[in-house]
Amino acid sequence: MRDPLLLKGSWRSLISASIIGEQPVKLSGRLQRIFLEDFRKEPNEIQSLVARRLFVLAKLVHLTHLRIGEYMALVAAADASGHYGVGAFLESCLADKLALLNGHGV
Repeated sequence: MRDPLLLKGSWRSLISASIIGEQPVKLSGRLQRIFLEDFRKEPNEIQSLVARRLFVLAKLVHLTHLRIGEYMALVAAADASGHYGVGAFLESCLADKLALLNGHGV
């Protein structure tokens, strides 16, 4: 199953329009740009290879938690707006992601 947060262009618009009757908002991507800038800059300053690898691992865990938080916020927004089908769909996508992270597969 494709990640609904990563859907681009017409597929995302089609899903949004058909499920909740709304078009998706344009995102600036500012948070991702800031995260990527920090990620590119900071590892070069770390001398130890082990510390550099731990830093990269910590950043990946941070990014994963950020994505989980996005899903949870979207589920809450869908439920609060009465779009329970969308909330259920997003919850199932989140459950798939969490199962893969925990090594249980889907």
